Amino acid sequence: DRTRRPAAPEGVRLVKEDGKLFIDWEAPAAGPRQRDTDAVRYVVYEFYPGERPDTELAEAIIALTPYTRLRVADADAAQTVEGNTYIVTALDRMNRESEPVKLTSRPRRCSRPSSPGATAR
Repeated sequence: DRTRRPAAPEGVRLVKEDGKLFIDWEAPAAGPRQRDTDAVRYVVYEFYPGERPDTELAEAIIALTPYTRLRVADADAAQTVEGNTYIVTALDRMNRESEPVKLTSRPRRCSRPSSPGATAR
């Protein structure tokens, strides 16, 4: 039943901490009593620049986790995730998936090197 699904994760963001890059999110709010649509796990998808984000592509899944944080790169590899799109969804105990929450990392701005011998006008 597609109408009964968990709420989507909230506050999805990229965080740099201690030389590592993480995706962080908050669990969707749960009521005082456990419901069968409460989130119990999360699916994280990664898409490279130029790829169309599609949660039907199982090969794009980089993690299935009960936690609300995932390390995606170390400092020396952080530039490799620039421009990537991440999608985080919640799963309930019946493996029904929430609506996706999308986050695209910003590409690093590159300044054009000046030509040798160029002069400012």
